[in-house]
Amino acid sequence: MNRIYLSFLFLCFQFIPWMLNAQDSSRLMDLSGALHRKNVHLQTEAVRLADSLKLPMLLQFPDGSMSALAFFRNGIPMYRITHNAAGAALINSHQVYPGGGAGLSLSGSGQTLGIWDGGKVRNTHVELTGRVTQKDGAPTLSDHSTHVAGTMIASGVSSTAKGMSYAASLHAYDWDNDASEMASAAATDNIRVSQHSYGFVTGWHYGNWSGTYAWHWFGDINISPAEDYNFGFYEETASDWDQIAWDAPHYLIVKSAGNDRNDGPSPGTSHYYYDGIWLPSTAIRDKDGGTDGYDCIPSNGNAKNILTIGAVDVSGNMSSFSGWGPTDDGRIKPDVVAKGVSVYSSGSGTDNTYVSKNGTSMSGPMVSGSRSEEHTSELQSRIT
Repeated sequence: MNRIYLSFLFLCFQFIPWMLNAQDSSRLMDLSGALHRKNVHLQTEAVRLADSLKLPMLLQFPDGSMSALAFFRNGIPMYRITHNAAGAALINSHQVYPGGGAGLSLSGSGQTLGIWDGGKVRNTHVELTGRVTQKDGAPTLSDHSTHVAGTMIASGVSSTAKGMSYAASLHAYDWDNDASEMASAAATDNIRVSQHSYGFVTGWHYGNWSGTYAWHWFGDINISPAEDYNFGFYEETASDWDQIAWDAPHYLIVKSAGNDRNDGPSPGTSHYYYDGIWLPSTAIRDKDGGTDGYDCIPSNGNAKNILTIGAVDVSGNMSSFSGWGPTDDGRIKPDVVAKGVSVYSSGSGTDNTYVSKNGTSMSGPMVSGSRSEEHTSELQSRIT
């Protein structure tokens, strides 16, 4: 066994003690209700403010990524965004498949994973048919969601698109009301791992939030005119996810680290920043991660009780975009890395569409798909 495979085994072993703890379903359902009420309040206020300020609620970009308004923080709109920018071999999941070198014969059969993402998974895709349940009735097909789902559980009709847990089932949700749904799923649906390949727009991003395609800077000038304080910051959504994970010791939340490192225009480039409205500026602001590239994981990627995943290429070399920590309180992030460059998986165009994508959106499901309950249970039996 090589050291990457040993690292994969260690990743599974370290969560086995969670299986010995009781999960308080009543407490989780109470938490789900509280988080739902908070989300309704924040969304109602966001819709009201967006309408009065003429801000978009939903944007889609040429690279296939999408962004949706979630709430306002300190008067600044907080938008979710998908984390776009031959993984089984890289982290050696193939070693635990039937016929693999580890002798474990694991496929994910009988297990149900979770995914929260930007829209509906194409559950009629040949790689996914009969194994994906869209739990929240999300109406809009998402190429991103379908790609992430395939990386987790694609059956291997195309051998190069075979998912990590290729015989598992998947419960799918869009990202609206995610925290409440996560707590509920952990309490009632026996979900043991879920994938979250999205985050909040932080620092620099190129798009048309102002109505003009240009660079936009999402920092708060009243806190820092040069650096977005949300990088590395342990904020309320991170705390909410940590509470879910604490109350659900059987459930692992897997989060992509984001693709912000080195984002930003050349100094003095015309851009927009937010101060009650979108305003043009040529002020000099730090690129995301500053000169050394560190401290560029946003918001809930900094949670303490989740697994945050960075992206490397097929050779194990760090990608140019993957978010890096540390967090503001000194913790090392990301927790682990997986392949997130040129990942081939199912697409939403037709039932036979396949696409290649880059991003920590792609590396995250490499790990969440490799951490099915069947995998952990079999490894636990080998230890005991």
